[in-house]
Amino acid sequence: MDVAVVGYKSSLGRGVVQRLKSRGMVVREIDREHLVKLTPVQLGEWLSGVSAILDITTTPYLAKWTGKYQIGLYADRMVAIRAIVTSLRYCEPRPQLLLNLSNCMLYDKYDVHDDYSSQYDDGFLAEVAEMEMREVIKCGRVAPDMRIVHLRTGYVMSAHSKAFKVLKNATMLGVAGIVDDGYQCMPMVHEDDLINVIEKLATEDDIQGVFNVTMPIMASMNEMMEAIHKYVKMPQLKLPKWMLKMFLGEALSMLEQNCKVLPQRLVDAGYEFECQDIDKLMERCFTKQ
Repeated sequence: MDVAVVGYKSSLGRGVVQRLKSRGMVVREIDREHLVKLTPVQLGEWLSGVSAILDITTTPYLAKWTGKYQIGLYADRMVAIRAIVTSLRYCEPRPQLLLNLSNCMLYDKYDVHDDYSSQYDDGFLAEVAEMEMREVIKCGRVAPDMRIVHLRTGYVMSAHSKAFKVLKNATMLGVAGIVDDGYQCMPMVHEDDLINVIEKLATEDDIQGVFNVTMPIMASMNEMMEAIHKYVKMPQLKLPKWMLKMFLGEALSMLEQNCKVLPQRLVDAGYEFECQDIDKLMERCFTKQ
């Protein structure tokens, strides 16, 4: 079985590639930057014969979202996923699966959301996720028999992930204070669980559709910081919002968003999370280097 992995350079990508190779699969590695350099015909020829395309590039949540950065990120995601979909016309034979990784910040801040929810937010990350979803749906017109799996994940945490490193370093400097009242839910999943889910959904032929990939228990910012302080015992400053915005830009709105997400379809399918709550997740992040 040949599998094409888009986004193989990240910690998550390396983990997925290693897992697939351990199962005896042949992995073709391609980065998003290379997608836009190939014509649809060239990319289609390169993808011909693979059984699955895994587009697993994660969104860099904790970054300073200037207007220029947001435009660049949106354009990069749109061009890349559109390149994949367009190239399918020129694949012979066509892949049987497209698995796309997106973000669960698509959902609004009012309700508790399962995989079937359609109550969406109007923020930047929601726009990116909706755009990706629209492009992925087009596969149904290009390749009606193709299996589509669309994953929506929150902060992907591991000892090597950018999100965890930012939180850990900020805590060690004493500036990882609570934003607002700290009761807002923070959708998170450990990288090991995400790799397990990608492997499961990529290799089970009868599974398709939208899947939320977050811990099965919702955790607040207060609970997250409490779990971190068990390992980093530094007093924290309460930074004013204007100072946080100076460092994070519009990304601050994401930390304020109360995103309540549950992976109902995975739970119903019997998947058992290795990190089922925030304490287990942080324990693995701090101890598994």
